[in-house]
Formats: sequence, structure tokens, C-alpha cells
Amino acid sequence: TIKNDLNTHHKFFKVKQVSHFIWAVIAHGIIFWFLPMQGNKNLNDAWVCDPSGEDTCNTFQTNDGIYGLYFFVCIYLVLSALQIHFGYPCVSVDTNHDYQSKSSVWGFKLYKGLPFLFEIKTIADWTYSKSSLDFFQWLKLEDIYQQFYVARATFVAYRWKEVGDPVGARTKNMFG
Repeated sequence: TIKNDLNTHHKFFKVKQVSHFIWAVIAHGIIFWFLPMQGNKNLNDAWVCDPSGEDTCNTFQTNDGIYGLYFFVCIYLVLSALQIHFGYPCVSVDTNHDYQSKSSVWGFKLYKGLPFLFEIKTIADWTYSKSSLDFFQWLKLEDIYQQFYVARATFVAYRWKEVGDPVGARTKNMFG
């Protein structure tokens, strides 16, 4: 079974390498060929323009938006190549709900406070996970996991408190 797992990982990395190469070719074709030609078509009503005669010729060298897009595509391609080279880190399925620090709790509160972010993440997770749950069951399960996370973080915050210690005046004024 270990040999089968290694074969599966090897096949996965080969597929990732091929898709990485295809994405690099397509991205360069779009950035250096399609976008400048489409811009020339919109500006001059011609696919190709004479760069010596007109100021409105759209090329990679004259379009800052294409420069920016190319910069981000290059960053993506480099990070993806590094990920292929060094491999993927092994993570558990439930890493989003592990308590680590106060900053992770505040990050979680920010994540829950931003509109529709929880729903978008849940839709993406449900779409790409193998599950027999329908979307609404998956949404309820995610909500239960998040309630457990909050309870666990609260428990960790109270670990320093001795059993039987009275609640302080500051806490009582803040919450009651």
C-alpha cells in the first residue's frame, strides 16, 4: 500500500507539472499576444497597428496593466514551481479549527465578521470534497466545527484560572 501511495503521489506531481507547463504557455500567449491584439482592436479597429506611426498602439511595453498582470502571473508560476519541487506539506483536514494563539482567535473572528467569506469558503470546500452530505448539511457541520473552536479557545483562555476563583470586577463590568 505504501508503494501504491508513492505511485499515486508521483502521478499527481506529473499531472501538476504538465498542468503548470500548459498554464505557463497559455498565460504567456494571453499576455503577449491576445491582450495587446484585443486592445489594438478596441482602440484602432485593427488587430495590429504600426507602432511607429500612432500613439495609441497597444503593446506589452506600453500597457502598465499588462505589466502588472504579468508580474502576478510570474509570482504564481514561481511559487507553484517551488511547490512542485519541494512538495506539498502534510496537513490534516481540520487545520482551520486548531487553537494556536490569541492572534488566530482574532483572525477567526475577523473571518467570521467579513460578509459572505464563511459561505464562499464553505461552498468551495463542499464543491471540492468527496462527501455524501448535501450543501445544507455541510454548512451545519461547518457551523458545529466553528462552535467547537470557539468553545475550545474559551476553555484555553480559562485554563490559567484556579477553580473557585471569583470573577474579577473588570470582567463583570464588561460582560454583565
